[in-house]
Amino acid sequence: MLMLAACPQRQPDAPGPEVMSFLSASRALHRQADVHEDANRPSDAIAALDRVIALPQPSPTPEIHEVLADTHARLADTHLKQVQLDKAMDHVRKGLVHAQAPTFFRGHLLEIEGAILEAESKKLRAAGQESEALAKRKEALARLNDAVAIHEKVIRQQLGDAGTTQ
Repeated sequence: MLMLAACPQRQPDAPGPEVMSFLSASRALHRQADVHEDANRPSDAIAALDRVIALPQPSPTPEIHEVLADTHARLADTHLKQVQLDKAMDHVRKGLVHAQAPTFFRGHLLEIEGAILEAESKKLRAAGQESEALAKRKEALARLNDAVAIHEKVIRQQLGDAGTTQ
């Protein structure tokens, strides 16, 4: 019995070493992406972020879902900047799998989706497809409104009665 008491035990809610290693490796890969972006090397930044998605994943925890949602959002945004709209939208969809509840991460992914839809609208307009462009613009605005609604909900939940509007 004395031997059991001397063994270090993890708190039930504390992340295990595999989760901590996943989070640390993800942070290092995001920093690599920062360095590549600063050097104007978006393809290398994308490769670093793709490695986050490819890491062995411990059993899902809220932190792991947040990292994956955030990484997909960053990949979507990077692909959007490269005008790779299909790839950008694919990462939004994959990220939303990890951000199903109304959180900052879901709102951010919807915001990026709205930006992708707006880019698609501009592309349609440039091709002379005005009615399709208008429909895509309306979809973009709806998605951006969804993002704002989620962020407002998060703000209200966090502030409770302390939140005020002017």
